[in-house]
Amino acid sequence: MNKIKIKFKNLIYRVSFLFRPITPVTVSFIFLMIASALLAFIILNLDENTKSYQVLLAILTGITTSLLISIMMELYNNYRFNVKRQRELRKYFRIIASYEINVESIIKTNNKYASELGSGRVCAVFCHLNTIIPCLREVLNNRDYLYQAEVEEIDNILYEYNDVVKIIWIGLLDVFMGLIDDESVDATLTEHPTLMKFLKKEAKRHVRINKGEGDTLYDEAPDSLKNIIEKAIFFNMLSLMDILK
Repeated sequence: MNKIKIKFKNLIYRVSFLFRPITPVTVSFIFLMIASALLAFIILNLDENTKSYQVLLAILTGITTSLLISIMMELYNNYRFNVKRQRELRKYFRIIASYEINVESIIKTNNKYASELGSGRVCAVFCHLNTIIPCLREVLNNRDYLYQAEVEEIDNILYEYNDVVKIIWIGLLDVFMGLIDDESVDATLTEHPTLMKFLKKEAKRHVRINKGEGDTLYDEAPDSLKNIIEKAIFFNMLSLMDILK
């Protein structure tokens, strides 16, 4: 029974591909109905033996045929576009569909085991950034398969994400520059040992890569820190989670 339900659901889902977007099909169909009804009304009030009757009948036949073909082509193009859209954006749809489930799962898990990562929604969403952001950036490469509202929503999310990175960057820049100079860093991050350990490691790496390059060591540091923050978000989440407690 479940298999039948799944097959029926998939069939309905596939059929819906024909009608997305629905506007062109609806406009063509309404125009067909109005034109056909108007011509049919006029024809029914004419003598069949008159030339006007024959001309209007030919026009009615032509309009009906052309609009029906137009509607069928529109349905076909809709289906082909949506099948390609589904294939190209499969990963995106899967992540979006499972987003709330995954967030709630992280919250419940943290509550159950009293995780050091905390149990709030902000923390749970932050845990999910390493999955969401790369996917959203990748999906914009296939923006031809996105609706305008989807493009705008993704742009808004990425814009807000960049703001988050900038806020973290502002808070860590002085610390990072101090680590590059091998100076004693202010005790502002002593309560976040995981983050400090990560920053020290990345600062040493930055110095090693840019050593002997003169001003490059310091000029490249701000941009390097932005990359380091993204690295922490995508590959070393615990270091930044330390400051979300």
